[in-house]
Amino acid sequence: DGFIGVDGNYRIAITHPIILNNSKEGYVGLVGVVMPTIKFFQHYGNIYDIKSQYLAVLDQKSVHLVHPLPSLVGKPFFGNESQKITSQNEILNHLVKTVMTAGKPFSAIYKFQNGERLSSGYPLIIQESPTYFLFVITPTSSIYAEINDVISTERLQMFSLISGFTGAIMILIIFLIRWNNVLDKEVKIRTKELEESNKLISMTNKKLETVNEQLKNQDRMQKEFINIAAHELRTPIQPILGLSKIIKGKTKDKEQKGLLDIIIKNTQKLKNLSEDILDITKIESDSFYLNKESINLNELIKIIVEEFQNHSDPNKKIKIEYHDNKINPIFVRADKNRISQVLSNLISNSIKFIPREGTIYIKIEKRKIEDIDKKEISLIRIKDTGVGIDSEIFPKLFTKFTTKSFQGTGLGLYICKKIIESHGGRIWAEKNDNEMGATFLFYLPLEN
Repeated sequence: DGFIGVDGNYRIAITHPIILNNSKEGYVGLVGVVMPTIKFFQHYGNIYDIKSQYLAVLDQKSVHLVHPLPSLVGKPFFGNESQKITSQNEILNHLVKTVMTAGKPFSAIYKFQNGERLSSGYPLIIQESPTYFLFVITPTSSIYAEINDVISTERLQMFSLISGFTGAIMILIIFLIRWNNVLDKEVKIRTKELEESNKLISMTNKKLETVNEQLKNQDRMQKEFINIAAHELRTPIQPILGLSKIIKGKTKDKEQKGLLDIIIKNTQKLKNLSEDILDITKIESDSFYLNKESINLNELIKIIVEEFQNHSDPNKKIKIEYHDNKINPIFVRADKNRISQVLSNLISNSIKFIPREGTIYIKIEKRKIEDIDKKEISLIRIKDTGVGIDSEIFPKLFTKFTTKSFQGTGLGLYICKKIIESHGGRIWAEKNDNEMGATFLFYLPLEN
């Protein structure tokens, strides 16, 4: 707290209690410090010097604890003596009241006798309560002088920068003018060369259009020829195949039967090839049509499996495992002949790549695809224990002429892919985990 001593000078007293934690009495005394404020703070400015910044401190009762005028120390700011010196300045009085009542920093500019001043007030918080209030008073002339010095320096620097920048721009403009003349000449030369090149390109494009049209005609004629050839080839194959089977059934000579088996086997290959060629031409000419109907997939797979079991290769021991789920049959809307073609092709491939003996597992199940519609599908899985798929051809397995076998043309899987996709399904292959054999999978949308 502050008080006026017997000598009439204002002092600040600071005390702190002495408490022993381990003592029963606890409080045993205090430490006190008394400081005269005049001598301690007298170097903090002169209120009458227009160039001097000074400091003032008030307590909670607005009593001056620190002020350059010793006569004001210990006296209230709102008292007659202080108000006489400040000429009851309304702005200054409002500033002091605001800082003391709100307990927040505040600033204001006002005129005082010999010039304009900027006062900034700051509450000093002790034990979460504003106890003292510090005011820093600065003549605005010193602030403006510093600002003017800064502005003058900045102006000088800016002028130097602008001068240098202007010189650089002038040099750049001269360089660009010269460079533009050089470029103008170069552009004229290049434009002439470009015009000549355009003429050559135009002539070349016309030649390419002519050649392209010729190639299209040749491609169309080639497809027509292949289509006609496949039709003409298939026409005599059927009677040859049929008559060979009739003759085989009637003859009893083993040698003749062996020869007839060779004829039947190769005729069947020729028939399959002609049918594949016809399918390819239909696919590539957008004339591949489907005759869709409701099909019981379980029953269709069962029929095809029985056909393979009844006409199995006597030189191989191949077991086909398929468990028909008669309780929950799966129906799809599809072209029965085309789906039979896909199933037969995949099973034939499995048999082809099983060397001597093995097993083919066929499974059908319902699944849901996690797409926009979450539609239900029928998933068919054909897994074999053959030699598997060569890593070199695996990425392009469903493209035309992809094969490493002398027993096929590489068209079957391409046709299967087109058939399944035309039904709104998908077909793919996977290598088995044990590196033995392969698994072919395809799905078809279920019938609504």
